[in-house]
Amino acid sequence: MTSTQSISILMPLGRLSAWFDEAVQSALQQRPSVPIHLIANSLSAEEVVRLNQLCSLHPQLNLHVFDERLPMAANWNRALHVAPEPWVVVLHDDDTLEPDFIEKMLPLIKQSLGFGIYISRERMMNHKGEFYHPEPEPDLIESHPLSPAEIRRWAFSNRICATGFIMDRNLAISLGGYDESLSYTPDWDLYFRIAFTHGAVASNFFGGRYRFDSKSGQLSSQFIKTAQCVDLYREQQMKNAAILQIEEKQAIMESDRALLGFSRFISYHYLCQMSAEGVKKIARVMTNGLLQKVPRIVRQIVEKIWLKPFFSALVYSILRFRCSYQRPEAKFLSGNAK
Repeated sequence: MTSTQSISILMPLGRLSAWFDEAVQSALQQRPSVPIHLIANSLSAEEVVRLNQLCSLHPQLNLHVFDERLPMAANWNRALHVAPEPWVVVLHDDDTLEPDFIEKMLPLIKQSLGFGIYISRERMMNHKGEFYHPEPEPDLIESHPLSPAEIRRWAFSNRICATGFIMDRNLAISLGGYDESLSYTPDWDLYFRIAFTHGAVASNFFGGRYRFDSKSGQLSSQFIKTAQCVDLYREQQMKNAAILQIEEKQAIMESDRALLGFSRFISYHYLCQMSAEGVKKIARVMTNGLLQKVPRIVRQIVEKIWLKPFFSALVYSILRFRCSYQRPEAKFLSGNAK
């Protein structure tokens, strides 16, 4: 039987972010309360002192200090082995959980036993805690096991950005945990494999708040500046498609359609900070995705008479024009997440 004694929150800490206090407070405020494991990945002496002081104030906090610094995915795997509880929530220190996350998740798991991962919806917020696209609260907490069609959609579009889920820790370990060879998608990779192998249950309530913003650290990554994230996203899509045994040509078509949405998202938030080559790559990907939206005969004509470079150049020009008059930061929607 799943209970609060069988669930814990894991917080891998490569360094303490500016939003760590908000993240840990969102874990501490869960009712009913659950154990919280802080996995300190070669933090500074001052940070460890700070964490020890925090733990002295909150008995449910458990500090695990490791001097050896591991890469991100390797530290996530270390976190999986630290926790004794069979069910775990992974909370990164720049994200937060909704106040009633555990309260709503417990009956969900009890009502649908035997699945590997249970997921909720998540909001996205910027560095100020403002929601990008505020949505009204759902009236009902409806849940359902994901169908094969929904699992297939997950293969091409990531359902979990960072938080708002509970997974079976032992199943995650038995599947090899996070793939440490992946630099961009080890979380998507693991959660999809769990869903494919052991099933997933989704609910429509909001459980997590994912911080995605140029001021929260992601922009420092070359993955974003050069749009390498798009290539790595496609690699994960094709890996997932292989697990589902989707024929390669069909997989590429579905990948193109999904990458259109992903590229729009990246360009909406980061276009003005991207390199010229990155914008060109986004333009090519958008062109491929848009062509998947038109009738097949139109797509064949465009490809046959070599019009794709023209359309790609047109999309590139539109993107550069948009960037010239408005920065993405100006488009943040108000609505504080606290």
